Amino acid sequence: VAEESTNKYRLITKLRNEEQPAVVMRSYAEFKWLLGELQIEEPFVVIPPIPKHIGFQRFLAEDNAKLQARFKDLQFFLEYVVQHGRLSQTNCLERFLTPGQ
Repeated sequence: VAEESTNKYRLITKLRNEEQPAVVMRSYAEFKWLLGELQIEEPFVVIPPIPKHIGFQRFLAEDNAKLQARFKDLQFFLEYVVQHGRLSQTNCLERFLTPGQ
């Protein structure tokens, strides 16, 4: 996970069959989708949770700290998944990391 931009997270990925890295934009809802799909595809694998959704009515100074904490938690989740022997081989992860999906 590289950086956050207007409710989307910019991911720089390099899939197995590609030579050049690709940029993928994913929302919190898409991370939630990925978690659900991983739990379906690999029901006996322990998967770290993603952080709870934070609804923002207006931007406050303390919200920035919450956003940064959520960003780090999502980064931990994704790094865990891509480094895990079984989870890294799932179809849903490949779809999540593929541009245009």
